[in-house]
Amino acid sequence: NFTRYNDFGFDFGGPILHNKLWFYSAYDDAYNGQNIAGFVTQATNAPAVYPIGLRIETLKLSWQLTAKMKLEAMDQVSTKAAPFRNGSSIIPLEATQNQETTTSLGPVLKWTYIMTPKMTTDFGFERAGYWWPTVAHTSDPRIVDLTTGETRGAYLASYSRPIRWQWNGSWSWFTDLAGKSNEIKTGFLGWWDKTYNYNSGYPNQELYDYQSTAADITGCTGITCNYFGRPKQVVTYDYP
Repeated sequence: NFTRYNDFGFDFGGPILHNKLWFYSAYDDAYNGQNIAGFVTQATNAPAVYPIGLRIETLKLSWQLTAKMKLEAMDQVSTKAAPFRNGSSIIPLEATQNQETTTSLGPVLKWTYIMTPKMTTDFGFERAGYWWPTVAHTSDPRIVDLTTGETRGAYLASYSRPIRWQWNGSWSWFTDLAGKSNEIKTGFLGWWDKTYNYNSGYPNQELYDYQSTAADITGCTGITCNYFGRPKQVVTYDYP
């Protein structure tokens, strides 16, 4: 069930120069907090709220260069905060992924030209990408019970930053062919991608696996069970 939910949106725009330059701006802010069955704070075993927040900021400019030619520029930045991502009845707050992702759609540039009443062309150039740091809530070693999936300790720290530059154009001609109205259209699309990933890993570059038995967890509930009394194996990593 929700502990709190809100979604606010605002926008504002208008002319800067009469019949020449216009602007549009918008801001959206959404939040929802939920109670997930069994999701607790390990330190106190008290129920924890699972929150997600989203902010979106948009700005657009339109410039009428001539009566037949227009230039548009836009940028939109979104920020998503999910401080306890992956939290569940078997993953307490301290063992979750602390995520705050920033996504950018822009800058976007578009040029439009009305060549004749029946012929138009346009060209566009834009950038898109996001920044995704993952930060642990604790420095405790990562431990997992293979029987139940119960997990404790620091989440694997990482950082991702993919980028795409894209360019496109089109040409349209509206004409009559064989007594029918038709549109003849052609265009192109190209892009360049780059992806950057960095993994810092778990504390000590190790993951400790345990294997509990039915006797270890019979009659107990939640994080009070003895999930981590029987060592199974150690998985080692070589990050970064």
